Amino acid sequence: MGVQLLLEKVKVEGIRHYDVYRREGGYRSVEKALKQMSPEAIVEEVKKSGLRGRGGAGFPATLYAMPMKVNPAHSKTATSWNSSPIS
Repeated sequence: MGVQLLLEKVKVEGIRHYDVYRREGGYRSVEKALKQMSPEAIVEEVKKSGLRGRGGAGFPATLYAMPMKVNPAHSKTATSWNSSPIS
């Protein structure tokens, strides 16, 4: 079996607390995505990862991300193809 990334830090004391989680590298990828990457680059990164949806069909996660666009009024706000805010 490969490396277990999800549970890699499970035994770190206090990992459930925000400050400990951040100290151990938590949210680094989110910070990179929000500050350094374009929406297109994020979609490409997800494509490369091979991430799949949680539904029974196992569709690639990018299938859900492709119809998204960036709202020009709020450059950090993603909206779906029908312009409804994504929560």
